[in-house]
Amino acid sequence: MSVLIFIAISCCCCFSGSYAADNPAEALAKAYLCFNDRFIYTAGCDKEYRLNESGNINVPPGAADLFCNGPCFGETQLMLDCVEKLLSNFNFYNKATVNDIRKALNSGCSYTSQRGDFNVWRYINEGGTSLINSSGQKVLTFNGYTAALAMLTGSCLLMW
Repeated sequence: MSVLIFIAISCCCCFSGSYAADNPAEALAKAYLCFNDRFIYTAGCDKEYRLNESGNINVPPGAADLFCNGPCFGETQLMLDCVEKLLSNFNFYNKATVNDIRKALNSGCSYTSQRGDFNVWRYINEGGTSLINSSGQKVLTFNGYTAALAMLTGSCLLMW
């Protein structure tokens, strides 16, 4: 645990604006900040309907109209835009990609037999949950420790 804290503190002290774009841990930390961005969730989407790091869309049966026609659908799309802009190959805890989530949202909000079915698992492609750099090398694997590091790093960025 102390190693994790040391790494987070080191990252906070060493990041600079030009280095940030090339630093996957910082990009991940910033992407996690999108989930609680007060500029995204402004119009009143109930917290229980908000997409979180789990990757599950928690819209109860019968609430599709409220979710899809209210502020939640748009705010969820804005949050996904935020995550994708910062980390284009972001994976949620359930291994869903931003694109997988978008497919589930569009299907669940469609006026077809799929309306109200926000099952993300239908769209998840079995694949890695690793961040690959431009040289094709694995530079970061997303797991609980990575998430903890990202959260600590994000806290440092907020203080910056």
